[in-house]
Amino acid sequence: MKNFASASFFRLFDHHVRPPALSVDDPQWTIDGVDWTRSRHSFRNCDYGQTTEVFVGIQRGRKPWRIMVVRETWWVGSKQDAARSGHWAQLVSGDRASALAWFKAREDFGRLSLAAAHAEIAQRPVPLAPRS
Repeated sequence: MKNFASASFFRLFDHHVRPPALSVDDPQWTIDGVDWTRSRHSFRNCDYGQTTEVFVGIQRGRKPWRIMVVRETWWVGSKQDAARSGHWAQLVSGDRASALAWFKAREDFGRLSLAAAHAEIAQRPVPLAPRS
């Protein structure tokens, strides 16, 4: 991950930062010292629908930073099939290197977790197929 516009950044964001089951009643959470908030704006009628989710992360402390991540989806027709979606992220303020380092640490943790899972699977005995 080199910047906040790369596909790898958004995969990382979805996997490590964006909670899988967000509740409208609890739009705030904290991950490793970064406070996150989420707001959702949506509109729908019989012809189309549009949803925008805005995530803001705030790191306080010695090298503070604030980032905004936006996801937008448009639907057309009654099937509600996504017609277009997009996303963008912007460092609103603060230390870019510190923000990138925080996300890079999440990326490295994900790689270590995946490597540990693969190692654990490799250690398991392989079940024998039943004889016929």
